[in-house]
Amino acid sequence: MVQLLGILLFPAVAQAPDYRIDLSVRPFRVEGPRFCVLAEPTGKPPQEPREMVFREGDRFCVWRRDGLHTREKNRVRHWRLQVEDGEAPWRPDRGTRIALSGARRIGDTVYLLVRKELRASPPRETLYEVSLAGGLPQPKALTSFEGLSLGQSDMDDRLGIVGNKPSWIARRPDGSWGAVVWEAGLSMFVFQPFGTDLVDAWRVSDRIHLFSERTPYGTYLLGRADLLLGKRRELLETRGPLFPVPGTTNLFLEGESTLRSLATGAVAVLPAKPSVLETPHGWLAYWPEERPERAMLLDPETLSVRAEWRRG
Repeated sequence: MVQLLGILLFPAVAQAPDYRIDLSVRPFRVEGPRFCVLAEPTGKPPQEPREMVFREGDRFCVWRRDGLHTREKNRVRHWRLQVEDGEAPWRPDRGTRIALSGARRIGDTVYLLVRKELRASPPRETLYEVSLAGGLPQPKALTSFEGLSLGQSDMDDRLGIVGNKPSWIARRPDGSWGAVVWEAGLSMFVFQPFGTDLVDAWRVSDRIHLFSERTPYGTYLLGRADLLLGKRRELLETRGPLFPVPGTTNLFLEGESTLRSLATGAVAVLPAKPSVLETPHGWLAYWPEERPERAMLLDPETLSVRAEWRRG
């Protein structure tokens, strides 16, 4: 992500493209043929939310780090969710950890994908629904799926709405992965397998995800999964794992220093692991992050070098 602090206009004269960059001071200066952009990184990634709130009139469904709270007017309740159906309620002093893998709302119903990590058994996720239609909202455990979403933090965002149904990507114990859909009319989960050996997946939208997958012969596949149609499409294969560059939608980092563009297929091998900003004049890659010593301005399509800078 980049914050544009200002644009200086140059006279519109016919000339070959001319680019210059200067990272000696902040904000960074990125010059193009007709205007100059003053840009600065937006800073640290956004912090994890402290709570998630859903409201309908005077009824509330709130998830905090200590679990689920609901409210109707002056009536408030903190719910001790079951570790598993039929077992004792969750308690911090019993060696369990509870987290939210995702939450979404459909009409008057809030869906919560709750992850429970138990001391003596594997983690488990349960889908709950909370109705905001009337009375004090109460959680109802739907069922547990044999597998886990990709949620890792205390308050994650892995649950989506696809075809007006709760859905998410999950790994199963046998190593397969795919899309899980809650079919309310059947009161059951439907699992659409996509493959095996998933490394990670990144949401483009609730329906579309990009994924990285290991192959049996040691390479990595980057692909696109459509959770509505239950189909996948492989985009490229690489020797090293691929991860999205923060703040971008189609730029991936392979290993430590190779940039790949999903939009054009272009590749750029850099001398070191970069931080990357998107500017109107192209991708600004620089390293190290806190006090850059070197930088390159890359063409947004070809990833060829438009300009270079070194600290003097």
